[in-house]
Amino acid sequence: MSSHFLSPNSSKPEESFEVDLRKDVDKNLPAIKLVTLREWLAIWLRLDRESTPQLRDAFCLCSHFYDPESRSLRRAQITFNDCRPLNNVTIHQLADVDSAVGVAPRVIPLIQLPTLKTVKYYMMQSMSHTLTSDLHIGTLDLPLGGNITKPMYIHKVPNIQFLDLGNNGMFRIHFPLLGTTGINMYLSDSQMAQLYDLVFHPAALQTLPEDLVREWPGSYEDERFRSQNHKSKRKEYQSQGDVHVEYLQGWLDCAREIIHGAEELRWARYFFLLYELRGVKNWEGSVHPPPEIPPVNIPDNSMDGNEDVEVEVDPESPRVKAVKSVLSHFDTTLFMPGMWFIDIATRVTILPNPDNPSECTFADADMHSLLFQHYTGLPFARCEELVNGQGNHYQKDEVAHLNVLAGGRLTIPDWRRNDCGITYAQIYTTDKSNTYNIALAQNAQQTSAIRMLESWDQELTMHINGLMSTFENSAHNHGVALRIETRVEYQNYPTCHLRVPDELLRSTFTLNRLPEAGTLLIIMEYMMNALVNRPASG
Repeated sequence: MSSHFLSPNSSKPEESFEVDLRKDVDKNLPAIKLVTLREWLAIWLRLDRESTPQLRDAFCLCSHFYDPESRSLRRAQITFNDCRPLNNVTIHQLADVDSAVGVAPRVIPLIQLPTLKTVKYYMMQSMSHTLTSDLHIGTLDLPLGGNITKPMYIHKVPNIQFLDLGNNGMFRIHFPLLGTTGINMYLSDSQMAQLYDLVFHPAALQTLPEDLVREWPGSYEDERFRSQNHKSKRKEYQSQGDVHVEYLQGWLDCAREIIHGAEELRWARYFFLLYELRGVKNWEGSVHPPPEIPPVNIPDNSMDGNEDVEVEVDPESPRVKAVKSVLSHFDTTLFMPGMWFIDIATRVTILPNPDNPSECTFADADMHSLLFQHYTGLPFARCEELVNGQGNHYQKDEVAHLNVLAGGRLTIPDWRRNDCGITYAQIYTTDKSNTYNIALAQNAQQTSAIRMLESWDQELTMHINGLMSTFENSAHNHGVALRIETRVEYQNYPTCHLRVPDELLRSTFTLNRLPEAGTLLIIMEYMMNALVNRPASG
């Protein structure tokens, strides 16, 4: 924006005045010089070797440097125009089933297997296991008695950890009459006591074999006494009661009858169970090649105009086998439509040299709409509208603020009104796994300017050195791969998340020599948190 500084007596109309609203730091900037990432690193190394720490750090933070060629101050801007995959490189795609989420309003569709005969019932509340984060599935219409349903965000309904299935996931129990706003997500001690003393323990005595219930505590207070840690009143040892899968439905039905027959338990009516399974992408049965066409068999009479024709999945398809393997402990015919979701992912690697794993694949942010179009099945115009429009449906996650190198996430607000069944999609790179920690606020090790200012030496020791070491050590054998995940409604999984055409994937970037590039990204303090965040973490 140009600026005109006129005298107060100027006869120029008032509306023609233009005021430069930029801050001083944004004015009179040096001319831009395009450089590759490797050239950027060479400049930094030269300044580190030949110049002062102040000039080196100024370049690190704002890219200002003295250019020997032009003999003037320049501002380096990294370009990736020459980093596109060539036609002669091999693109590998490998898919997996990453996780599953499902709601069971009344019928729990578990089946007994040799590896799953018993589930563990948690009698006490574990606040760390309370669901408070968005599941990216929008609202679900859940029953509240009779023909009444109410749309709810599941993560805003008060809930507690309920059943542990070991490696096969867990169930939470939600109580919609306690609220659906997400303001207070925890149950009180008196409510927990009522659940055990008046509901689940009496129901167990009526429906479970005596040998299973024999060692259950006589009351909730007895369990609190047993579990407490005298050295730390805040810590409690959680014990569980065994419930055989074959008795599970009868136990829950009995509990519902007890609740509906007691006015003091009105708050617990219409409870539902939420299933969650995470971290199964590396299970033997989960990994599979992505299908090039939907693995479905369409009956011959589908062309007769019958909209109710049932499409059968191909049982020999690797995709179908992977989903069945991950959900083998469920009778999937009992899944209520629109209530069960699975996460399918594709990992993309580009390997010009199979013996060199340090080739890295990143997404071009300008191509996100095309990737989302392919994986969701939505029209390109709709993807562009969601990516560029209002509503906060799309968030870009720049890789350490390197502009076009970016992951991203897309929430599809109207997934029920289209045929794709996709509720959510995200693009990120596998280097995020180096610092991923689900127990932390943003699911990653992070720092802050305040902590660095208050105690630089401590933060250097506790965070920065560790972060640099983590990426430097992994850089020698971790070729960063591109990962695309979608959350899809179970009934729609056969028709989505297919193999991406190679010509589309050649719109991603590949960077050689990750050890140098990774070290470069770490050195920039203001980039550290952006380096470790996944799109889903903000």
